[in-house]
Amino acid sequence: MRVVIRPIRYTSAIADTRAWAIALGMTPLVETEDWQVLAAGAGRLALHRVPAGNPLDGVTTLAVETDDLDALEHRWRGAGLRTRRTEEGGIPLVFASTPFDGEIAAGELSPGPVEPPREAELVMMPMLTTPDVPAATDWFTAGGLPGLRRRISSERGGWTDLEMEGGGGLVAIHATGNLEADPPATAPVDPRSGTREVAVWCSFEHPDVDALLERVRAAGLDDARVHDEAYNRTLITVAPDGDQVWVNGEMADLYGYRRG
Repeated sequence: MRVVIRPIRYTSAIADTRAWAIALGMTPLVETEDWQVLAAGAGRLALHRVPAGNPLDGVTTLAVETDDLDALEHRWRGAGLRTRRTEEGGIPLVFASTPFDGEIAAGELSPGPVEPPREAELVMMPMLTTPDVPAATDWFTAGGLPGLRRRISSERGGWTDLEMEGGGGLVAIHATGNLEADPPATAPVDPRSGTREVAVWCSFEHPDVDALLERVRAAGLDDARVHDEAYNRTLITVAPDGDQVWVNGEMADLYGYRRG
């Protein structure tokens, strides 16, 4: 079973967001009026059109795609998660419960790119904020997302990133002491199911953000800039809906961190 990290970005500006993602180095895989999928070097990003003013506009939610929905649902149920099936526009989806005030969604694997992404080293890395990083990490690796393995963790317990096997992207988990003061935008409750999806930050990783900065500016992202963080350098750009999106530099100095 192949699983790929593929968060969903809900947006009322789907054409502009698609152009922004391409300028960042992603390659289109699926394109319809309301649903698009773009590939990074590892991981993918889905765009879902919503009307302006919709509570979901500008929200990113945690989702994956897989080549075997039945097998993934079986694994989720074996891990004790509640699951439900539905269809949207004829597309089958499986949702699973999480401890993060929402569900995680899984859809069918999108076709592979005809051409490799321009930025083959760009990695999709949605970031979950939580008061308890170790507990969240344990949930993901114990069956929350089959195939995820710890890659880098902070010694103080405030950060973990997990890598999907087979080059399926990353998931980052970041500590916050106040989810109301430092959350991503909260996904609204779906009135049909009475549930909500898990909201995450839309973010990426790249091994050389300075070189990436030159290329994305040449591609039209004039607002992009690189900022020094304690752990590495980070490229920051603004999505068409006004949200800041971070591309973290690959962590080279592991002082205060460990692998695994």
